[in-house]
Amino acid sequence: LKIEIQFEMKIDLHVHIKRAHNLQEIRDVLQKQKIDAIAITNFFDISLALWVQKRLPEFLILVGQEVESAGGHILAIDIKENIPDFRSPEETIGLIHEQGGLAILPHPFLIYHSLLPVGKYRHLSFDAIEVFNFRAGPILFPNTFAHIALANRGVPLVANSDSKDVQSIGQCHNMVPGRDKKEVLENIKRGNITRITTMVWPTPQWAFRFVHAHFTHHRAYKCPVCEKQLVRKHLPRKEECLHCGGIYKNTIVCPDGHFICKPCRTHRDFKSENLDAVAGADNWDVAIVEKNEEIVAALPYILVQKAWFKIIKMPKLTPGLGLWLKYPDGQKYATKLAYEMKLIDELIDQLPHFHRFHQRFHHGFTNWLPFFWRGFEQTTRYHYIIPDLSDIKIVFNNFRDNVRREIRKAQKSLKITSGNDVDKLYDLINLTYARQNLPVDFSKNVLRNIVNACDQRSCQKIFFAEDSDGNLHASLILVWDENMAYYLQGGNHPDLRNSGAASLVMWEAIQFASTVTQQFNFAGSMIPSIERFFRGFGATQVPYFSIYKNNLFFKLWQTFFRENK
Repeated sequence: LKIEIQFEMKIDLHVHIKRAHNLQEIRDVLQKQKIDAIAITNFFDISLALWVQKRLPEFLILVGQEVESAGGHILAIDIKENIPDFRSPEETIGLIHEQGGLAILPHPFLIYHSLLPVGKYRHLSFDAIEVFNFRAGPILFPNTFAHIALANRGVPLVANSDSKDVQSIGQCHNMVPGRDKKEVLENIKRGNITRITTMVWPTPQWAFRFVHAHFTHHRAYKCPVCEKQLVRKHLPRKEECLHCGGIYKNTIVCPDGHFICKPCRTHRDFKSENLDAVAGADNWDVAIVEKNEEIVAALPYILVQKAWFKIIKMPKLTPGLGLWLKYPDGQKYATKLAYEMKLIDELIDQLPHFHRFHQRFHHGFTNWLPFFWRGFEQTTRYHYIIPDLSDIKIVFNNFRDNVRREIRKAQKSLKITSGNDVDKLYDLINLTYARQNLPVDFSKNVLRNIVNACDQRSCQKIFFAEDSDGNLHASLILVWDENMAYYLQGGNHPDLRNSGAASLVMWEAIQFASTVTQQFNFAGSMIPSIERFFRGFGATQVPYFSIYKNNLFFKLWQTFFRENK
């Protein structure tokens, strides 16, 4: 009697991964869903897929790309190099096969991204066709018609998630016989596939996003070259970037044909390692105003999706964001105000559609009238700043008496060390928040990203206050630039609060800051006990604007949520 055991792999062949996604979260989802293999098919670039492949060796990670051919999207699976976009479908498939990869037609009846009609791809040598796409689930027509039209075409049929977030990976997948990559890919070509699909019923949230994305009119954005209003086209067209020469598909066009691609428009002259660290390089953007090919105004922002709302919000561990303006020389005050108002108005026009806006602006910004005139509101908050660190003795003498006493007391029993132990700092912060029954509102990874980014420019330092037995009493992280140092976050052990360690570690940070910059910013707080602690260091109270705007739908949702909480 011969018993043959057949091994199957659970595989999702259409997955998008962002740099902001946590690698451990991806691992946890794959383990929870019992997924053996995924194909990472980001647009334009396979570098992130290669990076994940090296770091998740326990799974079969296929390097792929969703290619924008001249006729629609094509999945390239198991490739070694990037496939160029906007080539003909025939040439694109040929380039994929030259690398030994599989060419799969995704979401064939999803109007905006596919090869239509069916007759156009009958002659093309696809290795498989995706007849069920999880993200298109609520749109019954594409998946249903794909099943009906393609069931007997003689081409292998697959089901995939097309996930844009980690939790959606594997919601639709395939069971394919095979022990390794070679066997799995061979069986996909042969059609030895069992499709596992999940129906997604339309929800109010999904309907709102779909209608808004496809049927609302575009806002009055202006062309950065000629300043004419941009118009929306229902179908994308190819355009060449005036700066880099790259070819892109675009639905928002200038009447005179000007086009600047998003990478050039956003990051050509405006880069921020800080925003890359706290938000992820792909999760922030910037509205800019250019005059004579020079950026004269910029407003960076973080745009997130919460439920069915688009929210522009503050990034984690960021004291202030707001706008940046470049002023001409020799402006009179009245001219300067008019100049500010014009530029701010143009920046507001370039913000994407949002349901809520909230940013804390730099304390040097005082002219918020253009925001007021556009329906924004503001709350005045306060930083506490030591304005001059040049004479550290004067700084110390300005401390309250009890603060000086705590520092001298702590110096007798504690020692100050520094290092990059993010885990130790975060654990202490966690204890501090737990004592107040509050959750920590930022992850350890965000803190680590900040430390790594600042390390590259030598502008961060973590201070620890420990006793002779090695017990950690207090800790904080300091970051700085050429003008100011910022107390970013800190913690104090709940059981050792009477040692004076919090005051000592802050004093050590202030002394160090005096050697690298000019001012010290405690960042302030609206919590009375924390405000009192900062004020005790002789800092000056400096107001700043917290500017926000909620549209009607968000206000109604917020009111309902609060009343039913």
